Amino acid sequence: MSELTPGARAVEAFEIEDVFLIASECRVVRDLNPQAPLLEFGWGFNSNIEPEVIVQERGDSEGANSFFVLRYYVTVEVRILKPEIREAKQEAFTDDNSLAYVRLVVATDYRGPNDLVRDPEVVGAFSRNAYFHAWPYLREEVHAMCSRLRVPRITLPMMKPNQVGTPKLLSVQESGKAD
Repeated sequence: MSELTPGARAVEAFEIEDVFLIASECRVVRDLNPQAPLLEFGWGFNSNIEPEVIVQERGDSEGANSFFVLRYYVTVEVRILKPEIREAKQEAFTDDNSLAYVRLVVATDYRGPNDLVRDPEVVGAFSRNAYFHAWPYLREEVHAMCSRLRVPRITLPMMKPNQVGTPKLLSVQESGKAD
């Protein structure tokens, strides 16, 4: 019988406790005209799992029902380029060229045994799961934030296993109408 890998041990032992928004930052250019048609625009995103993780002991005041929680932080940044920026190249994604900017940080909490939530190999191997658990929340919040900013609504792509890490997508989208 082979011993389980650190990631398999975590998957077997951890239970998702919570996923929630920790921080948000957004901005749009001050001279935005939400009525002007924006038929073509460039956009890009960058996402990552932050290197900081925390462990908390939770439970009642007597400690009789205590348990341990491991928290990861997943960040996404999205930039929508001004319409006059025609090529969505990496060097174009600056503050001066941005029509709008959204940055979000989501926390994912997992309940687990004390020895595993403090094991660096287990924590590192399981971080990939935190990315997948946070992604739907980040996608929804980016979409909603774009709507609130009155810029075209961006739908981040579905997260695939080979994209875990820091994907950077640059694209030019065409819209049938201004949103």
